[in-house]
Amino acid sequence: MALHTRILLGLVLGAAAGIAMNLAAGDAPATRQVVRLVTEPAGRIWLNALIMVVIPLIVSTVSLGVVGLGSVRQLGRIGVLTLASFLSLTALATVLGLVAVNVVRPGDGLPVETRTELMAAFKDQSTGAMGLAKGALGVNTFVSMVPRNPVKAAADGEMLAVIVFAIMLGVALTTSVVDSIVADNQRALSELAEAKRRVTTIGQVLLKTGDPRDVINQAALDLHADLIVMGTHGRRGVTRALLGSVAESVVRSAPCPVLTVRAPKGKHEGKHAA
Repeated sequence: MALHTRILLGLVLGAAAGIAMNLAAGDAPATRQVVRLVTEPAGRIWLNALIMVVIPLIVSTVSLGVVGLGSVRQLGRIGVLTLASFLSLTALATVLGLVAVNVVRPGDGLPVETRTELMAAFKDQSTGAMGLAKGALGVNTFVSMVPRNPVKAAADGEMLAVIVFAIMLGVALTTSVVDSIVADNQRALSELAEAKRRVTTIGQVLLKTGDPRDVINQAALDLHADLIVMGTHGRRGVTRALLGSVAESVVRSAPCPVLTVRAPKGKHEGKHAA
Protein backbone atom coordinates (compact mmCIF):
# COMPACT_ATOMS: atom_id res chain seq x y z
CA MET A 1 0.00 0.00 0.00
CA ALA A 2 1.35 3.39 -0.98
CA LEU A 3 2.45 5.81 1.75
CA HIS A 4 -0.09 8.52 0.87
CA THR A 5 -2.85 5.90 0.90
CA ARG A 6 -1.85 4.75 4.38
CA ILE A 7 -1.74 8.35 5.60
CA LEU A 8 -5.20 9.07 4.21
CA LEU A 9 -6.56 5.81 5.64
CA GLY A 10 -5.07 6.63 9.05
CA LEU A 11 -6.69 10.08 9.02
CA VAL A 12 -10.09 8.64 8.15
CA LEU A 13 -9.87 5.88 10.75
CA GLY A 14 -8.70 8.32 13.40
CA ALA A 15 -11.54 10.73 12.70
CA ALA A 16 -14.07 7.88 12.73
CA ALA A 17 -12.73 6.52 16.01
CA GLY A 18 -12.84 9.97 17.60
CA ILE A 19 -16.41 10.61 16.48
CA ALA A 20 -17.55 7.17 17.67
CA MET A 21 -15.90 7.63 21.08
CA ASN A 22 -17.41 11.09 21.47
CA LEU A 23 -20.91 9.81 20.67
CA ALA A 24 -20.60 6.70 22.82
CA ALA A 25 -18.87 7.98 25.94
CA GLY A 26 -17.87 11.59 25.35
CA ASP A 27 -18.64 12.80 28.89
CA ALA A 28 -17.35 9.75 30.76
CA PRO A 29 -14.49 10.38 33.25
CA ALA A 30 -12.47 7.53 31.75
CA THR A 31 -12.72 9.09 28.30
CA ARG A 32 -11.50 12.43 29.60
CA GLN A 33 -8.54 10.73 31.29
CA VAL A 34 -7.60 8.93 28.06
CA VAL A 35 -7.82 12.18 26.11
CA ARG A 36 -5.81 14.14 28.68
CA LEU A 37 -3.09 11.52 29.26
CA VAL A 38 -2.85 9.68 25.92
CA THR A 39 -4.47 11.06 22.80
CA GLU A 40 -3.90 14.78 23.34
CA PRO A 41 -0.15 14.44 24.16
CA ALA A 42 0.29 12.03 21.24
CA GLY A 43 -1.43 14.46 18.89
CA ARG A 44 0.69 17.37 20.08
CA ILE A 45 3.87 15.33 19.64
CA TRP A 46 2.77 14.44 16.10
CA LEU A 47 2.05 18.06 15.19
CA ASN A 48 5.35 19.21 16.74
CA ALA A 49 7.19 16.58 14.69
CA LEU A 50 5.53 17.80 11.49
CA ILE A 51 6.39 21.43 12.24
CA MET A 52 9.92 20.45 13.25
CA VAL A 53 10.81 19.13 9.77
CA VAL A 54 9.45 22.17 7.89
CA ILE A 55 12.55 24.36 8.28
CA PRO A 56 15.13 21.61 7.51
CA LEU A 57 13.03 20.55 4.53
CA ILE A 58 12.85 24.09 3.11
CA VAL A 59 16.57 24.78 3.65
CA SER A 60 17.74 21.47 2.18
CA THR A 61 15.33 21.51 -0.77
CA VAL A 62 16.00 25.11 -1.82
CA SER A 63 19.77 25.04 -1.29
CA LEU A 64 20.23 21.70 -3.05
CA GLY A 65 17.96 22.91 -5.84
CA VAL A 66 20.23 25.92 -6.36
CA VAL A 67 23.28 23.65 -6.33
CA GLY A 68 21.58 21.40 -8.88
CA LEU A 69 21.30 24.31 -11.31
CA GLY A 70 25.06 24.21 -11.67
CA SER A 71 25.36 27.95 -12.35
CA VAL A 72 24.43 31.11 -10.49
CA ARG A 73 23.35 32.65 -13.81
CA GLN A 74 20.36 30.33 -13.96
CA LEU A 75 19.23 31.39 -10.49
CA GLY A 76 17.48 34.62 -11.55
CA ARG A 77 14.48 33.02 -13.23
CA ILE A 78 14.16 30.33 -10.56
CA GLY A 79 14.41 32.94 -7.79
CA VAL A 80 11.65 35.05 -9.35
CA LEU A 81 9.44 31.98 -9.73
CA THR A 82 10.11 30.95 -6.12
CA LEU A 83 9.24 34.40 -4.79
CA ALA A 84 6.13 34.61 -6.98
CA SER A 85 5.02 31.15 -5.88
CA PHE A 86 5.53 31.97 -2.22
CA LEU A 87 3.59 35.23 -2.45
CA SER A 88 0.82 33.63 -4.53
CA LEU A 89 0.38 30.73 -2.13
CA THR A 90 0.42 33.11 0.83
CA ALA A 91 -2.29 35.25 -0.77
CA LEU A 92 -4.32 32.14 -1.61
CA ALA A 93 -4.06 30.87 1.97
CA THR A 94 -5.15 34.28 3.27
CA VAL A 95 -8.16 34.39 0.96
CA LEU A 96 -9.19 30.84 1.89
CA GLY A 97 -8.89 31.70 5.58
CA LEU A 98 -11.03 34.81 5.23
CA VAL A 99 -13.65 32.96 3.20
CA ALA A 100 -13.78 30.11 5.71
CA VAL A 101 -14.13 32.48 8.66
CA ASN A 102 -16.89 34.55 7.08
CA VAL A 103 -18.85 31.68 5.50
CA VAL A 104 -18.43 28.78 7.92
CA ARG A 105 -18.08 31.03 10.99
CA PRO A 106 -16.43 28.44 13.26
CA GLY A 107 -17.22 28.81 16.94
CA ASP A 108 -20.74 30.21 16.56
CA GLY A 109 -22.23 27.05 18.04
CA LEU A 110 -19.90 26.92 21.05
CA PRO A 111 -21.09 27.98 24.48
CA VAL A 112 -20.16 31.49 25.59
CA GLU A 113 -17.91 30.16 28.37
CA THR A 114 -15.94 28.01 25.94
CA ARG A 115 -15.48 30.88 23.49
CA THR A 116 -14.28 33.12 26.32
CA GLU A 117 -11.71 30.52 27.41
CA LEU A 118 -10.46 30.08 23.84
CA MET A 119 -10.17 33.83 23.29
CA ALA A 120 -8.16 34.18 26.50
CA ALA A 121 -5.92 31.22 25.65
CA PHE A 122 -5.05 32.41 22.13
CA LYS A 123 -5.11 36.15 22.73
CA ASP A 124 -1.33 36.55 22.41
CA GLN A 125 -1.20 34.61 19.13
CA SER A 126 -4.06 36.57 17.60
CA THR A 127 -2.48 39.87 18.67
CA GLY A 128 0.81 38.86 17.07
CA ALA A 129 -0.96 37.86 13.86
CA MET A 130 -2.78 41.18 13.75
CA GLY A 131 0.49 43.05 14.17
CA LEU A 132 2.08 41.00 11.41
CA ALA A 133 -0.81 41.67 9.06
CA LYS A 134 -0.65 45.43 9.58
CA GLY A 135 2.93 45.67 8.36
CA ALA A 136 2.88 42.80 5.90
CA LEU A 137 2.76 44.87 2.70
CA GLY A 138 5.22 47.62 3.57
CA VAL A 139 8.85 48.20 2.68
CA ASN A 140 9.80 46.25 5.80
CA THR A 141 8.66 43.11 4.02
CA PHE A 142 11.60 43.35 1.61
CA VAL A 143 13.99 44.39 4.37
CA SER A 144 13.02 41.40 6.50
CA MET A 145 13.66 39.06 3.57
CA VAL A 146 17.36 39.16 4.50
CA PRO A 147 17.54 37.90 8.10
CA ARG A 148 20.18 39.19 10.49
CA ASN A 149 19.94 35.89 12.36
CA PRO A 150 18.80 32.92 10.25
CA VAL A 151 18.32 30.75 13.34
CA LYS A 152 16.02 33.32 14.93
CA ALA A 153 14.12 33.72 11.66
CA ALA A 154 13.59 29.96 11.53
CA ALA A 155 12.48 29.88 15.16
CA ASP A 156 10.01 32.71 14.55
CA GLY A 157 8.59 30.99 11.46
CA GLU A 158 9.66 33.71 9.00
CA MET A 159 9.46 31.50 5.92
CA LEU A 160 10.43 34.15 3.37
CA ALA A 161 13.61 34.96 5.30
CA VAL A 162 14.39 31.25 5.58
CA ILE A 163 13.94 30.81 1.82
CA VAL A 164 16.27 33.72 1.07
CA PHE A 165 18.88 32.29 3.46
CA ALA A 166 18.58 28.88 1.79
CA ILE A 167 19.08 30.50 -1.63
CA MET A 168 22.21 32.30 -0.39
CA LEU A 169 23.50 29.03 1.06
CA GLY A 170 22.89 27.33 -2.27
CA VAL A 171 24.75 30.12 -4.11
CA ALA A 172 27.74 29.72 -1.80
CA LEU A 173 27.76 25.95 -2.31
CA THR A 174 27.36 26.36 -6.07
CA THR A 175 30.28 28.78 -6.29
CA SER A 176 32.62 26.49 -4.40
CA VAL A 177 31.44 23.41 -6.28
CA VAL A 178 31.75 25.08 -9.69
CA ASP A 179 35.29 26.27 -8.92
CA SER A 180 36.25 22.75 -7.88
CA ILE A 181 34.67 21.21 -10.98
CA VAL A 182 36.39 23.72 -13.30
CA ALA A 183 39.75 22.95 -11.75
CA ASP A 184 39.15 19.19 -12.05
CA ASN A 185 38.06 19.53 -15.66
CA GLN A 186 41.09 21.63 -16.55
CA ARG A 187 43.41 19.00 -15.10
CA ALA A 188 41.47 16.22 -16.82
CA LEU A 189 41.63 17.99 -20.19
CA SER A 190 45.35 18.60 -19.76
CA GLU A 191 45.90 14.91 -19.08
CA LEU A 192 43.69 13.99 -22.02
CA ALA A 193 45.60 16.31 -24.35
CA GLU A 194 48.90 14.88 -23.15
CA ALA A 195 47.65 11.33 -23.71
CA LYS A 196 46.43 12.31 -27.19
CA ARG A 197 49.90 13.48 -28.13
CA ARG A 198 51.36 10.14 -27.10
CA VAL A 199 49.12 7.94 -29.24
CA THR A 200 48.33 7.84 -32.92
CA THR A 201 44.58 7.31 -32.48
CA ILE A 202 42.52 10.03 -34.12
CA GLY A 203 40.50 11.88 -31.51
CA GLN A 204 38.69 15.12 -30.90
CA VAL A 205 38.67 17.24 -27.76
CA LEU A 206 35.49 19.19 -27.02
CA LEU A 207 35.17 21.82 -24.30
CA LYS A 208 31.61 22.97 -23.70
CA THR A 209 29.69 24.63 -20.91
CA GLY A 210 26.23 23.95 -19.54
CA ASP A 211 24.47 21.17 -17.71
CA PRO A 212 26.87 18.17 -17.90
CA ARG A 213 24.12 15.64 -18.60
CA ASP A 214 22.60 17.65 -21.46
CA VAL A 215 25.99 18.55 -22.96
CA ILE A 216 27.27 14.96 -22.91
CA ASN A 217 24.07 13.51 -24.35
CA GLN A 218 23.93 16.16 -27.09
CA ALA A 219 27.58 15.54 -27.98
CA ALA A 220 26.87 11.82 -28.22
CA LEU A 221 24.00 12.54 -30.61
CA ASP A 222 26.03 14.98 -32.71
CA LEU A 223 28.99 12.57 -32.99
CA HIS A 224 26.78 9.49 -33.50
CA ALA A 225 28.61 7.85 -30.61
CA ASP A 226 28.20 4.13 -30.04
CA LEU A 227 29.44 4.27 -26.45
CA ILE A 228 29.93 6.89 -23.73
CA VAL A 229 32.80 6.29 -21.30
CA MET A 230 32.66 8.31 -18.09
CA GLY A 231 34.73 8.58 -14.98
CA THR A 232 32.93 8.58 -11.64
CA HIS A 233 33.98 9.90 -8.25
CA GLY A 234 32.02 7.24 -6.42
CA ARG A 235 30.62 9.75 -3.95
CA ARG A 236 28.47 8.54 -1.09
CA GLY A 237 26.53 9.90 1.85
CA VAL A 238 26.36 13.66 2.38
CA THR A 239 28.75 14.43 -0.47
CA ARG A 240 26.54 12.58 -2.93
CA ALA A 241 23.44 14.30 -1.56
CA LEU A 242 25.05 17.74 -1.97
CA LEU A 243 26.82 17.27 -5.30
CA GLY A 244 24.70 14.58 -6.95
CA SER A 245 26.00 12.21 -9.61
CA VAL A 246 26.54 13.34 -13.19
CA ALA A 247 27.29 9.78 -14.27
CA GLU A 248 23.98 8.51 -12.90
CA SER A 249 21.99 11.27 -14.63
CA VAL A 250 23.74 10.55 -17.95
CA VAL A 251 23.11 6.81 -17.64
CA ARG A 252 19.39 7.44 -17.18
CA SER A 253 18.98 9.59 -20.30
CA ALA A 254 21.87 8.66 -22.64
CA PRO A 255 21.10 7.87 -26.29
CA CYS A 256 23.64 5.00 -26.29
CA PRO A 257 25.27 2.61 -23.80
CA VAL A 258 27.35 4.17 -21.00
CA LEU A 259 30.47 2.68 -19.42
CA THR A 260 31.45 4.19 -16.05
CA VAL A 261 34.97 3.82 -14.68
CA ARG A 262 36.06 4.66 -11.16
CA ALA A 263 39.68 5.69 -10.67
CA PRO A 264 41.72 3.84 -8.01
CA LYS A 265 41.98 5.53 -4.64
CA GLY A 266 44.85 7.95 -4.34
CA LYS A 267 44.87 8.79 -8.04
CA HIS A 268 43.21 11.69 -9.83
CA GLU A 269 39.65 10.95 -10.83
CA GLY A 270 38.68 12.57 -14.11
CA LYS A 271 35.26 14.17 -14.09
CA HIS A 272 33.96 12.66 -17.29
CA ALA A 273 34.85 11.92 -20.88
CA ALA A 274 32.77 10.96 -23.87
